[in-house]
Parts: sequence; C-alpha cells; structure tokens
Amino acid sequence: MAFLEDYEKIQRIGEGAFATVYKVRHAQLDYIRALKVSKGYIEDTDDKAWQTFMAECKMLLRIGNGSHPNIVRIYQPRLLEHRAVVEMDCVEGESLHDYVKNTGFVPAEEFYNFAHQIVGAVAYCHVDLYKFQMDPVKDHLTPDPNDGRKYIVDAEKEKELIEKYGVVHNDLHSANIIRRDYDGQYVLLDFGLAIQDTHCVKSSSRFDGAIEYCAPEKLERGLVQPASDVYALGILLYEVLAGQVPFPFSYEDGTSPESARNRVYQQHLHDTPPAILPMRAAAFEATHPGQTYAVWPRTPPTAISTPRSCSKTSKKR
Repeated sequence: MAFLEDYEKIQRIGEGAFATVYKVRHAQLDYIRALKVSKGYIEDTDDKAWQTFMAECKMLLRIGNGSHPNIVRIYQPRLLEHRAVVEMDCVEGESLHDYVKNTGFVPAEEFYNFAHQIVGAVAYCHVDLYKFQMDPVKDHLTPDPNDGRKYIVDAEKEKELIEKYGVVHNDLHSANIIRRDYDGQYVLLDFGLAIQDTHCVKSSSRFDGAIEYCAPEKLERGLVQPASDVYALGILLYEVLAGQVPFPFSYEDGTSPESARNRVYQQHLHDTPPAILPMRAAAFEATHPGQTYAVWPRTPPTAISTPRSCSKTSKKR
C-alpha cells in the first residue's frame, strides 16, 4: 500500500499523543526503517507543531553525532503530505518493561550487560556528548600545537562544555528501552522530554515523565538535572533485578490518580524499597512452577573458584 508517497507501510509499531510510529519500506531504495508520523495536520514549516517536532529531531540528530550503539538513531526529518515525519532505526525487539514482565526479572549475567549499556548511554548524553558537538570558533577553543586535529580542553573548559552540550534524558523508564531480538542489546529511545542547556523539548503528553522513576526534587520543585536521570537509572536497575519498580503507580483500588501520584511521591521520600532478593525469588517461582529459587554465596576471592548456581532445581539467578 502506498504510504506518504515514498514508503510502503508494513505495520504499526506504537503510538503516542503526538505521533504514530510505523515499520516501513522505502518504495524506491527498499530499505526498512521505523517512521514517526505526526497525527495532527501541519500547514507548513511555520506551524508551531512543526517547530516542536524539529526541536526534538535536532537534539536527536546532535546526539547521534557520536553514533552511540545503545541510543536510537534518527535521520532527516521532513514535512510530507502535511505530516511531520522522521526515519529512525527499526529496532526489532520488545520493551524492557514487557521483557521483565514476561521473564519475571533479568538474569544476573544479562543484568551486567544491561547496566553497562544503558548507564553508558546516559553517561554519553550527560558527559561525552560535547566531544561531538563543540564548535572551535563559538566555544573559543585553542588548537593543540602537538596535534592539529585536537583542541586544548582543560578541566574548567570541559566543565563549561559539558554544561552547554550535555543532555538530560528526563524520561528514563522501562517502556523507553528496547531489548533487541537478534543480539539482546538494549537501545534507549524517546528523548521527547530531554533537556539541553536548560531548554526542554516536550513532544510527549506527559508533564514530567513516568511517576515511578521521578526523583523527589523533580516532583516537588520541577528541578531536572543529570542527577534526575541517575535517580531514574537506580529505579531501572532495581526493576530489572526485582521484577518491578520499588513503588508502583496504581489507582485500581479506587484511589484518584492525583492521590496515587502523591502516594508514590511520599514513598520515594520516606519509605525503604522492598528487599530485592525475596521479590526476585517470588518472580522466579511464579514463572517456574515447582522450582525453588536459591543463590549460593559467592566464593571468597582468595579461594579456588567453583561454579555458582541457584540450586539443582532452578535455572536462573
């Protein structure tokens, strides 16, 4: 079926308040990508909706300068048939949220890979991004006399560049991370609430991101900083180990959404998260009937190393 002239629609992948994402094939060049298509009618490039869309795309294109393997790449945005569209890598897989829900939790060996990849992606946004965005003229950089390809960046200048170019994702949660099918790699998506140089891009309908992952100061004062992402990373690491976030947001008991939101906020302020091991054991035993979850103590570093396992009846750690 012809789709926005240049594309053949294969399937709908997902939908948000502002746009729908499709898996498409380019009609002439035959490559497959994900295509984000705005829902609303856009008159021309002066339309406010187009300007908001372009602000998010520009940020993602700049983030892509370093080609980080665990951050989704986008390509040139366009206005087609009065719709804002942009191509993205088509990451075949399932969200981390669904993966954890289906498996109960992330196995220990995979947890280390997840932590390395996603923490690395966030660190790249917070710190290393300046290396791929700095402007020698505008940033008043001095060429290195020993290597003309480099510039002198001392600690003070580096701090300045990190503050200018670093990006706070501002919406880290398990539905914004895809576990790729063919290699199990994790890819970070959706920078629709991201902040760079104090400017926020908001194409998302959510005001401040998923409540279960929000740092208290973000909920209380609207303060968003790199530490906000670090706090959300802690929630993510807890979630993949325990099988759920420490303080779930729910109002199925008849509580109003606002009351449920305040309850989660108060829990983040005052409560200690439930211990991970009992939750991990319960998740394992719920998905493995008849098996018992157990973890043998680690062998002391000075002793002869021996294989470690859960128990004779269990298959995951």
